[in-house]
Amino acid sequence: IMVRGKKEEIISTNVENISVKGVCVRLDTRLKPNTRVHLDIYGIRKRPLLCEGKIVWSKLTNKRHHYDTGIKFYKITDGNLKSIKSLLAAIAVK
Repeated sequence: IMVRGKKEEIISTNVENISVKGVCVRLDTRLKPNTRVHLDIYGIRKRPLLCEGKIVWSKLTNKRHHYDTGIKFYKITDGNLKSIKSLLAAIAVK
């Protein structure tokens, strides 16, 4: 996943967990709640899934300078939402 904030800073990270409502990622930087971000989510389909999100929470982890960060999907198309639902269904089957 790539998180792009207002400063056009690009943060590349891995998804900790994902749902139809949002995603949790681990970041080296703390982003404040209500910050809007652009998300490029890779690995769900051939092209990245693009949407906007809003930071809901950020919590310091046991590792120094790492923050688990909850991002609620803010603007997401029906097609992208369908792709996430398909991914979650495939994971649930395993």
